[in-house]
Amino acid sequence: MWCIYVIFHRGFDPSFLSNFRFENWKLLKTDGYYSINCTEQLENLKELGFEIIQESQMYFYNAKLQRDKYHGPSAIYHFYKNGLYKNLDYIGFMEYDLHLENDTSDFIEKNLTGSVSILLSSRHYLSFLLTQQDITINGKPCIPQIIDDYNIFFFTNHTIEKALEGNPIVGTQQSFICDKDTFERLGSFLTYLIEKRKDVYYPRPSTVFERYISIFFHFEKNRLYLSLKHSAIGYHTGYKQ
Repeated sequence: MWCIYVIFHRGFDPSFLSNFRFENWKLLKTDGYYSINCTEQLENLKELGFEIIQESQMYFYNAKLQRDKYHGPSAIYHFYKNGLYKNLDYIGFMEYDLHLENDTSDFIEKNLTGSVSILLSSRHYLSFLLTQQDITINGKPCIPQIIDDYNIFFFTNHTIEKALEGNPIVGTQQSFICDKDTFERLGSFLTYLIEKRKDVYYPRPSTVFERYISIFFHFEKNRLYLSLKHSAIGYHTGYKQ
């Protein structure tokens, strides 16, 4: 069984989900810094048949993460910590302003075999992420530090030079679906970073953690790429246009 949870914090436009299946696509509402009160819309979405999980109503919930602007990565972390994935074979998340194509669900279902990761927002090269010198951890460009942190946690020896071979595309926007074992590895990595580290992230933790998730999947062996249309709703920069 597989399921992708669409993470949203403002109003959600159900027309973005073309030819979706209720059993495979559910909604995950966060209550972060940019959230608005959309109680009426939540009820309307439920009437349409959507199953909605609210992050703030999970049994274990650290509200400080959303106050500190962890946004989508906070929702993934809490989903993992609460064990909400355990009845699934493949677990995924997608940002609310990506559009499904008519054949997206069919493509996903066809390729969910064994250990695999499908990245849903694959439109940037790793070399481009390296140019973003103003996205930092403790005042230094984040990508080299992220690779170091991955190596420390997973006992690997990846280098930037090796990672750049072939000018690879990476998945962004913490939008993916992967097998349960891979998700547990990602969840344990996020838990270590959130609970054990005391780093300073700029411009906000969500921006940096999106890149932690990108690098994690870049080092996974079996990965496929989709590049779903992105509406960039709510963003104030040109990065994701």
